[in-house]
Amino acid sequence: MTPRTSWSPGSSPATPRGSRVQASRVVARYLREARSYGDPKVYLEAMARVLNLYRNDYEKIPLMRQGIRWMNENPEMVYPPPGDKLFEVVKELRRYGQGMYAVSLPRMYARMHEAGGGKVFLALLQQLSFTDKRLRKRIEKGGEFYGRTRVQKPKSDQGLDVFQKTFEQYEAQLKTIQEAIAKGVPHGAEGGEATKLPAGPFTVVNTGGFSDEDMETAVKLVTKATALLKQHGYGKVCYGDIYLRNTVGPPRWAAFYSTDKDEMFIRGNLKRKFDSALHTIIHELGHRYEYRFLKGNVTRDLYRAIDRQTEMSEEKLPWPKSGERVMQKGVVFEVVTTEYTGRSVQVKLKMTDGSPGVYKVPLQGYHQLTGKRNPAGKFVSQYARKDQHENFAEMVAHHCLGTLPQEQVDLLEAII
Repeated sequence: MTPRTSWSPGSSPATPRGSRVQASRVVARYLREARSYGDPKVYLEAMARVLNLYRNDYEKIPLMRQGIRWMNENPEMVYPPPGDKLFEVVKELRRYGQGMYAVSLPRMYARMHEAGGGKVFLALLQQLSFTDKRLRKRIEKGGEFYGRTRVQKPKSDQGLDVFQKTFEQYEAQLKTIQEAIAKGVPHGAEGGEATKLPAGPFTVVNTGGFSDEDMETAVKLVTKATALLKQHGYGKVCYGDIYLRNTVGPPRWAAFYSTDKDEMFIRGNLKRKFDSALHTIIHELGHRYEYRFLKGNVTRDLYRAIDRQTEMSEEKLPWPKSGERVMQKGVVFEVVTTEYTGRSVQVKLKMTDGSPGVYKVPLQGYHQLTGKRNPAGKFVSQYARKDQHENFAEMVAHHCLGTLPQEQVDLLEAII
């Protein structure tokens, strides 16, 4: 039977990665949705409780290995003699094999993620300062680890090895969190007199020991962003301190606006990323405009209007014919058929090299792969399609930078 695999652009190994700027904004969106990060100590305790649920299985691994060795050395016997310490172990292995360890891994990851893994590392970076660069790097890697929504089940014969390695990785993460809580210093309490420089109505605060050159770059960025924001009617957001820090989140993240505290952070060392950083700073201050100065559901209505325009434009897309080909990352796919499934139009593809498998991709995704369709649709960017908040912030950034289509400028100016 030919296997069928659900496939859509952005989720398949054969699809292109987003830009670094988009990746940084995805992290910013994730943190904003969390709104309140909570106490890392609470997350640590919850994660430790989850891990302890699997500790008995972890501690049984040496005995399980002995059981596997006994089975390999005694192929003519089904079980050891009754009363032998390996009797129950071999009995369990005969029934389930190593697969029972493999099956538990995705669930263990999900529970660790839900207990706090998905927030605790990002919360640490947002709430605390770290002078130990290696510790900060481990925290950043922890945040990246939990950036996935799920993990795949390993092969059954690798269950023990992968389970042991993963369990020990979780234990190391808990130790990292403990160390971070013990050594981290709350923002604003790093000690010493922080350097402050005016940047129009803002004050740029150097809290990470940055050089004069780094401060000068930050001031130029903020000054430029201020001029563009005021020029386009967003001057209300130009106030307060902007904190220049070693980290405001994961490594590629240029800026972040805290909606609950009304605080703005930007990362240092942005001289070589001036244009993308400028976009991100304006984008983040666009969130300040929405959360502080807009009332009602105007951003929701704005998003829905553009989303409807996108749907209407995509309804007119032509259906590809059987035999048409498209290349993605050097792999050539051929259209098998295009059909309406009752909810959407799906294009079924197969590899032309004879590899097994039929892949399904939405009609819009197919045209995205061919380059005949903008993946953003009528939205100003693909990231703007995420939700009403990111759409508004992206529109503000593109408006200020002069890249927003006039019809969307009209929609935006009607609500600001």
